[in-house]
Amino acid sequence: MTISVSKFTRGASPAGARAGETSPLSSDSVSPGSFAEAKGVIASIDQIETWLAIAKAGDRFLYATRPFLPAGSQGALRMRTLAEQGLVYLVKKRSDLLPGEWCYYAERSTKSAREVRPLREPRHDVRTVPDDISAINVLLPILKKAARFGRPCPTDVQLAERAQLPRDAVQPAIDAMRTMNIIRVLPAKAPTLRLVEIVETGHKTGLVA
Repeated sequence: MTISVSKFTRGASPAGARAGETSPLSSDSVSPGSFAEAKGVIASIDQIETWLAIAKAGDRFLYATRPFLPAGSQGALRMRTLAEQGLVYLVKKRSDLLPGEWCYYAERSTKSAREVRPLREPRHDVRTVPDDISAINVLLPILKKAARFGRPCPTDVQLAERAQLPRDAVQPAIDAMRTMNIIRVLPAKAPTLRLVEIVETGHKTGLVA
């Protein structure tokens, strides 16, 4: 399905917005008929680059409407890279039209593309995850083992190291498992910050002594 990338608006950048944080955007921030009404859509790299080439500071682009962003999505990865380079702010809000869905926005910053230095290439000993299912397949056994023996839930860094995944692939996979009712997650004290219950068995991870 072809989605026009010309549907964005111009406005002031959200105060203090950083990559990944939520921001209250009004329902008219994006033109009617754009990604907000297209469940499951994620903009392609070509669509993102087309928008970036013409966007001015404060322009917003709704690049995805989903319950969560797949870890292996090339469009989502490109947006995270642009945010790391300081070219966009990434914000999200609950969809007003689709229950349970998040609207993911990019807002163009004032930084010029000419000021950007290329980011370092990723380490070659960390494999690329094509989608959240691949991440779930390697993370779930680790969580099940910790829960079976009542051990503390590994941190994101520990999970990424044990599963040989990029660190930013961990949280989307955990969110996906929660959405699919594979696990339940409860808050806990540092350093784990969460208790995980395996729905199938009822086993739970433990607390740090």
